Amino acid sequence: MNLVPVRRDRFQPQVTEPQAPTLDFGDLHQRMDRLFRSIFGELAPEPLAEVPRWQPAVDISENEDAYVVEIEVPGVRRRDLTVDVSEQELRVRGELRASDPNRRVWRRTRRVGEFDQRIRLPGDVDRDAVSASLSRGLLRVTVPKLAAAQPRRVEIAATDED
Repeated sequence: MNLVPVRRDRFQPQVTEPQAPTLDFGDLHQRMDRLFRSIFGELAPEPLAEVPRWQPAVDISENEDAYVVEIEVPGVRRRDLTVDVSEQELRVRGELRASDPNRRVWRRTRRVGEFDQRIRLPGDVDRDAVSASLSRGLLRVTVPKLAAAQPRRVEIAATDED
């Protein structure tokens, strides 16, 4: 058996975790568009005009009576939000406005602009009874289930075998 000497330094280099880059999807979309146009020229598709600048965080939960959709929209005013319900879709649109659109911005890390959140609904909801409330930057939309879709306990009839 051969023994190989191992050198051990007194000072080990510190290993640090790499920092995750912050991505702005609006920037990413513009860069990708420029890249495709530089490669394909006029054959590249036109940029989408209605691309939302940001998407708010959404939680969707369910209880016995309803589906509950909670959307984080801090800073968005109630008058700047719309909630629409169609056959199979809940659509929440809104806009977070800049505090002063005429001022010169040196750096912006907060989200501003329009958003359009679409959520597919199951077919067993009561669209006429949907309600929404906004409190402390949290939009809560309650979509009640139809009575026929709610679970029902079936009683077992007694027989001679009991």
